[in-house]
Amino acid sequence: MIELQQAVKKGALLVTSDQPGADVFLDGVRKDSTPALLSDIPEGQHALEVKKGELSWKQIVTVVGNQQQKVVAQLAPAGPAAGPVRIVCPVPGAEVWIDGEMKGTVN
Repeated sequence: MIELQQAVKKGALLVTSDQPGADVFLDGVRKDSTPALLSDIPEGQHALEVKKGELSWKQIVTVVGNQQQKVVAQLAPAGPAAGPVRIVCPVPGAEVWIDGEMKGTVN
């Protein structure tokens, strides 16, 4: 008797990051550096990790057979939004400090 086994479908991941040259790991094994095209990945869930220095990003990804997915790893924390600030003060010449740094005086 001959047993037939269904072929495992394979997919691909295109991995990019905000830190070019970051190391890409799939299921704990280093595969490439960003940007990276990882192919012949068995269909199913896999642990994807991207690292550069102290920065790290991890996610469980689901690979779909015969498809390529794009994954963008955001390693650097998003900084605070910057914008103008209007200071109103009844004391002319008062110093304005933000986060411990003198930014100017009130007119």
